[in-house]
Amino acid sequence: MFKSIVTFTFLVLFVTGAIAQADKKSNGIDSLTFSWVDKAAEFPGGETAMFQFLNKNLVYPVSAKEEAISGKCYMQFVVSKEGLINNVKVLRGVQGCPECDQECIRVIKSMPNWTPALKDDQPVNSYYNLPFVFSTN
Repeated sequence: MFKSIVTFTFLVLFVTGAIAQADKKSNGIDSLTFSWVDKAAEFPGGETAMFQFLNKNLVYPVSAKEEAISGKCYMQFVVSKEGLINNVKVLRGVQGCPECDQECIRVIKSMPNWTPALKDDQPVNSYYNLPFVFSTN
């Protein structure tokens, strides 16, 4: 049995600045989405609770396990000013394992509502990057 099915590396938090990008995709996000905010969006209960959620809910794809595929999947999503998760996408997936990438998407979409990011003390849409590491060790 694998001692650790999935490990997680550092989180890239966007915490200061004021750069905004227009994100007018068909998924319902039609206002500015910020890369740099005064206070980053937060999973309910904080980073530790997020890692617990991910450890509990992420399933290492059977095909990847059988073929001993490992690697990093870099994900990005938008936390809306209401705390909803939107626009989930793979920035760079696990080579040779689209199932790993799809599993990351599934788990992120199943997350509860977050506390939205703040800019000038107002909730705003913000990007959030989250790397996943799939490892058979």
